[in-house]
Amino acid sequence: MYSKLRKRYESLMDKDFFPSGAAEKTLALLNAVGQKLRNPEVSAISLPILDRTAY
Repeated sequence: MYSKLRKRYESLMDKDFFPSGAAEKTLALLNAVGQKLRNPEVSAISLPILDRTAY
């Protein structure tokens, strides 16, 4: 998914004749998403185990 978004971003940048600064923000977000996907954080939230027979 990340690689598709990155390729789409690069394709749009090839056609962007009037850069507005939004491209830099978008690239920063893409890099942040890529970093999260490569190194997911371990969740500190523990989920309770429910008893199936109670339902």
